[in-house]
Amino acid sequence: ALLRLYITAASAAIANARRYAKARGLAANLNKALESRALIDQAIGVVMARRGIGPEQAFEELARESQNTNTKLRDLAARVVESTTSRRG
Repeated sequence: ALLRLYITAASAAIANARRYAKARGLAANLNKALESRALIDQAIGVVMARRGIGPEQAFEELARESQNTNTKLRDLAARVVESTTSRRG
């Protein structure tokens, strides 16, 4: 009976640890997605300002460039934003 109680408690602790690790991973992924989205939105704004186009067309141009260069959209967006901030400085 004591061994069964110990096994039950240990199983619960392991299950809780797994759930906690999964939740932390999900939170980290969501945080990264939010940061990427903010960066992509900034790049869309830069492309809109440079080319005098709307947000949908700016996004399409970024997406097309991303596919043509086999570059992740967030990496391309970071370069676009960086090129703008380096021009100011």
